[in-house]
Amino acid sequence: MFHFFTIIHLQSMTLNYIYGGLIILHIFSFTSALDKKKYSIGIELSKIFIILGLIYQQGFLWFGLEGTYVYLLIVYSILSITIAFYFYNRSKLQIA
Repeated sequence: MFHFFTIIHLQSMTLNYIYGGLIILHIFSFTSALDKKKYSIGIELSKIFIILGLIYQQGFLWFGLEGTYVYLLIVYSILSITIAFYFYNRSKLQIA
């Protein structure tokens, strides 16, 4: 979120709204994963598609960040959906 506030004046308003929406989506996904809701996996999938779309649209940049940072963001997104899937399956095993 700190990165967003440092670059907010450098980007178009549309990209700022998308970035802000992505932060809100991330928080919602995190809380729904902690609540063991099934839709957290769908939210994580939509987050990955938005992130990959933004990276592609900006020429393999993430709002000014490039190189290793972009790869780390992609790895983080994959880990995020893996963890959400793990929490959901773990709750199903404990219920059964």
